[in-house]
Amino acid sequence: MGRQTAQMALQIIEDGADPAEMPVETSNKLELVINEEMAELLGIDPKSIVLPD
Repeated sequence: MGRQTAQMALQIIEDGADPAEMPVETSNKLELVINEEMAELLGIDPKSIVLPD
């Protein structure tokens, strides 16, 4: 999200875009990272964690 936020900041700084008029954006790229050790300590099977389609 840092790069995406930087692109929005450049639109404001360089192009004079009005932040109040800019659309809300969601992340273009998501990555699921599971701390397997912590999941096991919490009694969760790490392999049972999946992203919905």
